[in-house]
Amino acid sequence: MDIRDLHQQLQKDQTEQEKVAIKAQIAALTERTEAHIRKSGRDLNYNIREWSIELILNKYEDGLEDDQNELFIPDYQRDFKWDIKTTSRFIESILLDFPIPYLYIADIEDLTNPENDGRVEIIDGSQRIRALHYFVNNEIALDHLKEVKELEGFKFRDLTSSRRRRFLRSTLRLVELKGSVDEDIRRDLF
Repeated sequence: MDIRDLHQQLQKDQTEQEKVAIKAQIAALTERTEAHIRKSGRDLNYNIREWSIELILNKYEDGLEDDQNELFIPDYQRDFKWDIKTTSRFIESILLDFPIPYLYIADIEDLTNPENDGRVEIIDGSQRIRALHYFVNNEIALDHLKEVKELEGFKFRDLTSSRRRRFLRSTLRLVELKGSVDEDIRRDLF
């Protein structure tokens, strides 16, 4: 019997003694639930980072071809799914200095595999990082913009050199999980 059933029973015509018993069941269930939450909660260590787009792309692109990049997308993540409208509006948001939600990453501790140890797994933000990668590498042209329609059709190379520098210096905030954060926890967060 869950809490909804107990509350429904409490609403029915009951003797005072039955209501007291139901309230005791609710209190016991609440205590068991609180204990379960405390036991099941994860004690995660994390840092808040702020990285430039240039740094993010360097960590993502360097070694990408042979899956040796420091900042990597795990196998459980989906392929790039953003359409051109979503991608363009994300880029436009950066150009206009709009706030961007945090990206979530995890510092991988893998003492059994020195090649993986110290790499950084993207938990949430792979679509945004790939959108940046495609835009900066001139693989997409902006379209369906909301604020600066004049940018439609622009690729990264079409921006002025000063705007390209400012774009690459723009920063994104990341929550970096630290310590022994196993893959199950990372998948849960994803």
